[in-house]
Amino acid sequence: MEEARIGRYKKEKILSAFDEVVEFYDEYMEQTDHVQAQKEIADKLKEQIIGGDFVLDVATGTGVMIQPFERAIGVDASSKMIESAKRKYPDKDFCIADVEHLPFKDNTFDYAMSCLAFLWFIDRERSLAEMLRVSRRGIFIIEEEGVPARQRIEIPDHLKPFFELIEKLEEPIDIEKWMSDMSGFLRLI
Repeated sequence: MEEARIGRYKKEKILSAFDEVVEFYDEYMEQTDHVQAQKEIADKLKEQIIGGDFVLDVATGTGVMIQPFERAIGVDASSKMIESAKRKYPDKDFCIADVEHLPFKDNTFDYAMSCLAFLWFIDRERSLAEMLRVSRRGIFIIEEEGVPARQRIEIPDHLKPFFELIEKLEEPIDIEKWMSDMSGFLRLI
């Protein structure tokens, strides 16, 4: 019971932090080249793997990954991130949703994907199970290796509040080890 309470508390703190820093988020992602990397990954997925299939982007943030797909929905637990995504990409579909309880029927999507978000998921096994439940063909988990981006750049003063809010909440993940412990049909890009 205590573990569940701690998980709820941590989830609320993470959500609150991302809601509060949405105005800094895109600038940070641009400065660390994450936006460019996400666009390249999304283009690669669209052209070489997914094509015109129906895609779910889990923890979409401000929606960068969803842009090249004709048929896609982006979900995020942060209402502020979803508001930003809708402003940036008004022709795309977004909704507020918790990855642990996705509001879609089984096999709704061809693929589900998540980019740079698994370290924020509280119950990773449940999150993964939900992504698998709603996708009929597979999922893609994209994570960064090595030194966190914030340690590779000089953080401007106006972006420091973003890091003060989230650094204490980060739970590092060795994604390759974690995924090797999971089912063998997951693909790491």
